[in-house]
Formats: sequence, C-alpha cells, structure tokens
Amino acid sequence: MRPVIGVASKMQTHPELPMDFRYVWLEGRMKAKIAYVQDVSGWDNLDQWPAGRLFGETGEYRWRRNPDGTVHGVILSDDGKLPEEFNSSRLELEIDPEGPDSDLILWGEWVDPSKDPQGNPDGGPLFYTQEIPQIQAYPVLSGEAKKDGKTPRLVVRRYRHESKGEFVRCVHLIMKGAEEERA
Repeated sequence: MRPVIGVASKMQTHPELPMDFRYVWLEGRMKAKIAYVQDVSGWDNLDQWPAGRLFGETGEYRWRRNPDGTVHGVILSDDGKLPEEFNSSRLELEIDPEGPDSDLILWGEWVDPSKDPQGNPDGGPLFYTQEIPQIQAYPVLSGEAKKDGKTPRLVVRRYRHESKGEFVRCVHLIMKGAEEERA
C-alpha cells in the first residue's frame, strides 16, 4: 500500500490508533520531552500534554488541543491504514524519491559522569547545552550516547503529494558522528 495522510478536527479524545509507536514527543506548558512511549505514562493526558506526536517506523500521529478542548489530529501512515475519522481527508502520498530520510541534530552534548558526576551519575543518555539550560534526556542507547563525536539525531522521512506539496514525519532517533555524514 502507498503511504497516506489524514486529518481529523474536533475529536473529543485521541483516536484508536491502527499502529504501534516507539517514541513520543510531548509539548506542555513550559516543558517538552522526547521519550520511549513505554517510559511515559499519561502521554494522552491533554491537560498535561496539549500537543505532541507519537512516531515510529510505520507512521506518526500528531495532535494539538483546540481552544474549545477538542483535539485536532494528523496521521501519516506508511502502510495506508488510518482510523475511520481520518479517512474523509485521506490523501495518498509518494515517498520522496530524492532521498526520503534525513536527520536533524538535536541540542546537547552527552553529560560525561567523569566530568560531572552529579549531572549524570548513571552515565545515561543525558545531554546538555547552554542554549537550553536544562538536561535533555533522549531515547537513545546509553552506550551510543557515550561515543565521542556523536550527536543525537531525529530521523525524518519526506513525502510528496502532487498538488499539496511536501509532508515530513519523525521516524526514530539515532546517534551519529560527523565522519558518518561524509559517507
């Protein structure tokens, strides 16, 4: 099946989703985080997280709570499956032939516990940058986070529709070094 995108507005709650997602990106009042879905209880609490996205290898679900308390959602699915309420706006897409996947560098450098034992006592995937003066915990493997010269990256996939233009969705997170970019 071809990839599809669909939109639903004025939903009372999140829909029943036709796919499993590995990651969650949550946006709340003065807070945001990216994590593994399994590590976050309450991702669907619209009071705490009025906007966000679930994503993984097969698709992405994005939402935003409207001022009237209803939910506006968008689903992009690689396998063509959408919940019923999204089918009326269904568009078939093409994966971008120019190179569908690319990565975006996320903020921060790994907090080395040998240099900052209080900042990262367990040596986990914690990252810090002065531009965002707080620790960022990204869902990457701790062993990968520790490798010199690697930075956390959000992998995105690009799609095209002949008349509606380009669509981009999140796929997964990786650690990647500058030397890998030249390859």
